Amino acid sequence: QVRQNTGNPLAVGTSTVVRVHVAFVVDDYLAVDVKHSEEKERLNTRVAYLNKLRPKEKTLWNCCTRPLQDLHIWWTTRQVRSLDDKVDKLRSQLEAFEKNKKEMSGSAFVTFK
Repeated sequence: QVRQNTGNPLAVGTSTVVRVHVAFVVDDYLAVDVKHSEEKERLNTRVAYLNKLRPKEKTLWNCCTRPLQDLHIWWTTRQVRSLDDKVDKLRSQLEAFEKNKKEMSGSAFVTFK
């Protein structure tokens, strides 16, 4: 805060603050943002893989391997649901960081006149 009243004895001989610059610390937000991007990429990869695992037509050869294929599809679907939940939680954390009241922290650089 700059003192305007120069008649104040405390203001005599004090410097006037010209500019205050604070370098903000965004470590928590950045960590969640990176984790969100990684999990979203994993989710997209698993969804693309799941779309390739369509059940094949029933043939004599397929009748033996079909249960394993169904199990593999079930497991991949379960992984997709789990990753989708993680992505939603991380997205809500990012929104909370953006909406909540911010606290100032970091290094302050003050320029005096």
